[in-house]
Amino acid sequence: MNVMQLVVNTEKNAILYPLQMVISIVEKKNILPILSNILVCKNSEKISFLSTDTEVQITTYTAVGYGNSSINIIVAARKFIDILRSLPETEKVTIYIENKHMLIKSGKSKFTLQTLDAKEYPIMTLNSKYDFEFTLSQKTLKCILNMVYFSIAQQDIRYYLNGLLLSFQKKNIIAVSSDGHRLTYYQVNIDKKFSSCSDIIIPRKTVFTLQRLLENKENPVELKISNNQIKIIFSNIEIISKLIDGKFLDYKYVISNKYEKSFLVNRNKLLRSLQRISIISNDKLKGVRLVIKPNYLKITVSSSNREKASEELEINYNGKDVDIGLNISYLIEILNNLKNENIIISLSDSKSSVLISIPEDNNFQYTLMPMRI
Repeated sequence: MNVMQLVVNTEKNAILYPLQMVISIVEKKNILPILSNILVCKNSEKISFLSTDTEVQITTYTAVGYGNSSINIIVAARKFIDILRSLPETEKVTIYIENKHMLIKSGKSKFTLQTLDAKEYPIMTLNSKYDFEFTLSQKTLKCILNMVYFSIAQQDIRYYLNGLLLSFQKKNIIAVSSDGHRLTYYQVNIDKKFSSCSDIIIPRKTVFTLQRLLENKENPVELKISNNQIKIIFSNIEIISKLIDGKFLDYKYVISNKYEKSFLVNRNKLLRSLQRISIISNDKLKGVRLVIKPNYLKITVSSSNREKASEELEINYNGKDVDIGLNISYLIEILNNLKNENIIISLSDSKSSVLISIPEDNNFQYTLMPMRI
């Protein structure tokens, strides 16, 4: 009988925590059935869990291995993690491999899972060399992603919109996302100076995965970038992702628009008003009408069965009247994402885009196209 110890008498969370991170990209339905599994590798006390969808790959590491043996096996991801989650918090966990099966023991519970040969797992090919490397704090990278992620397109025929543009320019990192109806721009200054300008497009799934795993701390994250791949290392986690091949839209043209009128409004008051009247808004159109007059903002919605709702706000505005239609979901989303007390809304007429920005801060711009109501 061939028995190999994987872990012995370990707290279940020591295995569950790193396992949960790699499970996040495992789809319930895969074109390749093997992708519903994860690769488990043991080298002495170091154990790694790896998952991939062939576009992005996550590896996590933990030092809970038992003995000096080396083991590489494939096991069903969901079953493995569901078993661990179901086990009592008070009991230790022992895992070993016996005759091509994984045995999991905890207290009086015992589970046996089938394993596969590790050679069958489609590990992504790593670049032997990266064009440039640098380090940020996790907090900074998380902030960059959080400021722009929500306007990334989803399954757009313009494939370059299904990702986030990162542009590295001198001492600045610029992040831009757009779904064709709105565009979000955010710039942050860092200590490193980039020797040349470079643009990459990170896929939507990779962005959302990073958002979930990065912590709001000063701990370092290392980025290695080439023309077709990015490697990100932090906190015993390694993420490798393909990059989207293509040229992003000309965001500089969009954000260079001149706006004739602008006004300051309390973000929270506007958000609460929009949330209330959105109860009535049409599920398909999601349109809201903004009527802007001197010192006065009226927002109204109506549904297909003639239901209506409106709210009025006092604003500091002395320009010409403007009557414009916008997507209420997009407005609520951006106001929810920002944390500032006030925002600036700039516009020209009912047919031109609207700009939402932050007072005394040129690093963030959110441009929204009007809609016919």
